[in-house]
Amino acid sequence: MRIEILRDAITLSEIEESFIREKIEHLAKYADRIDDTATIVQVKVAKNKIEITMYVPHAVIRAEESGESMEVAMRNVYEKLERQIEKYKESEERRTKEGEWIAPSTLDNVLNSQDEFGVMSNVVKRKKLKKLRPMTEEEAINQMELIGHDFFVYRNEGDGSVHVVYKRKNEDGYGTIDVDEAVV
Repeated sequence: MRIEILRDAITLSEIEESFIREKIEHLAKYADRIDDTATIVQVKVAKNKIEITMYVPHAVIRAEESGESMEVAMRNVYEKLERQIEKYKESEERRTKEGEWIAPSTLDNVLNSQDEFGVMSNVVKRKKLKKLRPMTEEEAINQMELIGHDFFVYRNEGDGSVHVVYKRKNEDGYGTIDVDEAVV
C-alpha cells in the first residue's frame, strides 16, 4: 500500500503524520486486498478536516470527516472507512480470481420510467473527467456506496453503453438512467 499525505495550508508534526499512517495501515486488517501493492491511499489534511481516498483493486473507497482536532477527525474518518471496507470485502468475495463479477444484477426488476427532476442551478462548481470502466449494475451500486455518493456513472459490461445508477429519494432502493448516446 502506498500512502500519500497532502497538506492544505497546514504543517504536520512527525507524530501526527505517524498517527495518520498507523491508522491507515491498521485498516489493512479488514481486507486482504487493501494491503495490496496496487493500493494507493491519498490523505488530504486541512485544519481539523481529513479526506481519505483509497484506490484499491476494482474499487475506490472514500470518506471525509471534520473534528475538534486532526486526531478526532482521523478517528471519525477511520470509523467510516471501516464500514466501507467491510462492504468492499463482501463485494470482492463475489468476484472470480480474474476479477469478473459473479452475482446477478440487483436492478433487473427496475421499471423503465422517468422521474421528474427539480430545477438545477446553472453554476458548475466542479468538473471531473473519468474513464468509464465496464461493470454490472450491482458493481456500480457497490462503487456508489463505497464512495458515499447518491449516483454513479458507469459503462455497462453487457452492452457497452453509458448508464447512471442513483439512490431514490422518496423510496427505498435504486434507479437507473440509460444514456442514449445517439440522441443529439
